[in-house]
Amino acid sequence: SSFALWLMAQLRPKVFVELGVYAGDSYCVFCQAVTAFDLPTRCFGVDDWTGEFCRQSGFPTGNHDGNLEDLRLYHDAKYGAFSTLLPMTFDEARPYFDEIPINLLHIDGCHLTSAVRHDYENWLPALADDGVVLFHDTNISGEGLGVVEFWRDLRQHHPSFEFRHSCGLGVIAPKSVPPVLTDLFAASEFDIAYIEQLSFQASAGSIPGAP
Repeated sequence: SSFALWLMAQLRPKVFVELGVYAGDSYCVFCQAVTAFDLPTRCFGVDDWTGEFCRQSGFPTGNHDGNLEDLRLYHDAKYGAFSTLLPMTFDEARPYFDEIPINLLHIDGCHLTSAVRHDYENWLPALADDGVVLFHDTNISGEGLGVVEFWRDLRQHHPSFEFRHSCGLGVIAPKSVPPVLTDLFAASEFDIAYIEQLSFQASAGSIPGAP
């Protein structure tokens, strides 16, 4: 969550999209950054809230309809002025962004390799020239969990950075690197270990505000 706040403050994206919102834990962190840093960002959270993404990935689904209702109660009052929840499939939502370049895209849907690849390739044309893509769960392996496999292949061809602690988070610039992230993508193994440690400690509350 600390990295999400830092990233939003650095990029100041005009458009942020999250694919796979579920209960909204990560999505609301990005929305929080918009209010905390007074950013000119429009946020869009896409999920059909049926639990199908989780079922296909072998995760417990919980009550997704309830999650949407509960999320709206919290989300709309705090972030409704600049954020929109789109209860539909990723493919259904995609045409909405034909004329709206996305500056920051967070992919966290079905974790099957074919699904991750499809989501990435389908949404890539909507990404701004200096847009950044985040992949959640790049450090989780297992049957049906293909984010790791897809991420390892993708990062060989584009500037990237990966947080390897916990579930893992991949950060990649498929078209061109935003100048504010040049140093991050050029980080050495020593730098990466240090940044990961700071991020982990900040997430645990030890270093408030650290990236």
